[in-house]
Amino acid sequence: MQFQSLFIFFYFGFFIGLISAHETTKPEAQKYFYLGQQYLQAGEIQSAVKAFKKAIKKDRKFAEAYYQLAVAFMKKGTIEGRMDATYALEKALQLQPKNIKYHLTMAHLLLKKDMKGAARSRFKKVLKLDPKNAEAYFYLGLLKEKDMLWYKDMISPH
Repeated sequence: MQFQSLFIFFYFGFFIGLISAHETTKPEAQKYFYLGQQYLQAGEIQSAVKAFKKAIKKDRKFAEAYYQLAVAFMKKGTIEGRMDATYALEKALQLQPKNIKYHLTMAHLLLKKDMKGAARSRFKKVLKLDPKNAEAYFYLGLLKEKDMLWYKDMISPH
């Protein structure tokens, strides 16, 4: 099974993020943040990136803005976008190290970058924060299955 269904969970997390409360008290940052969300929903990725960057400039501790910036970068679908998304997610996680949504998104990003070991570690970290997290168990199971199938292919005669 490919990780194509991987982003179903990601997009679910994205929309939950859109309706959740955001943690800034600076009106200018909030204004640019909501503008970025509107651009993102409209598929205007570059405009969304600019708006989220402005929100971050107004409030450097606005973790959700870093997270949404990462989402916008990931929507680019490029190697550079994934690199930029990694940086933005790392900043969000520095500000909110126990945020499960951020950790799960980082794990999915690591899978997209074919960094299965790092993704596995991230899913395990999610389970330390939330021992009942079904999504983390699901993806750890998929990774284990892929490992077992790879091993089976390596030892079985063709």
